[in-house]
Amino acid sequence: MLKERIEMELNIAYEKRLLVIDKSGFSDTYDYIALLKALGYRVYSYSGIEEFRLVYERDIRYAGDKCAVIVTAEIYIPFDIQRAFFCIQLSIGKLFPKLDYHTLLKYKDDLELISAAYDEFTPLNTPHQTEAFVKERALTRETVIHYGAGEIAELKSSCECASTYLDWINIAKRMARLNYYAAVTKAEFDLTFIDEAFEKFILSEYGKLSGVVNQEAPAILPKALNLITKNGKEKAALIVMDGMSLFDGEVMTHGGMSVEEVIVPFIRITEA
Repeated sequence: MLKERIEMELNIAYEKRLLVIDKSGFSDTYDYIALLKALGYRVYSYSGIEEFRLVYERDIRYAGDKCAVIVTAEIYIPFDIQRAFFCIQLSIGKLFPKLDYHTLLKYKDDLELISAAYDEFTPLNTPHQTEAFVKERALTRETVIHYGAGEIAELKSSCECASTYLDWINIAKRMARLNYYAAVTKAEFDLTFIDEAFEKFILSEYGKLSGVVNQEAPAILPKALNLITKNGKEKAALIVMDGMSLFDGEVMTHGGMSVEEVIVPFIRITEA
């Protein structure tokens, strides 16, 4: 699976200090930062040597625990810092060097299937060869069934460990993607265990939903009034819309629509 491929690229099994060069924004495609944290790494963002030097000397240099430094821009990194870490460039091109990078950008949402079908030894690095590989070998029923078996095993483990609403949101996203692949390739998966596990969670945790705080998400409805009236002199608008299912979102994004293309028309309707 893609996770294992990323772990191998980062040399997780042997390296305690990582300097990850991610200038292509691969973290937007796959949340490897969450993966590193789950594996016990302290994660730092490198934004410049002046600020990082202090952090390095205070928190990293003499510490014995695992840490990872993420660099996302073309920026100067002193030699002594580079020497202190295992330095690796992480991108779609690095993970799949036998395929055409620019063609793969069109299939960023399908990297799990591409990883499952990828052959390390056969070069398919022209755009035509890569396109054929993705359509004829990666996006097939056989590959989906192979990927689904591993994903279902991980989903069962995730359901057993899920303790927050954010955990369940992540599970729901993975379930939607698996359902999408099943529908497209006519594969069949029994995912009823997710509904059963979520039912148990919601019956015991629903009353705590109003206390959940997440700065990256909009305020839930019970908190909206307080948010709107917090600064009384500022203009505020409350947009309420019926949310589509995550499965429908998968269908639309795989059809070439971006998140902005899905959401913006609803906002324009409210402005009319």
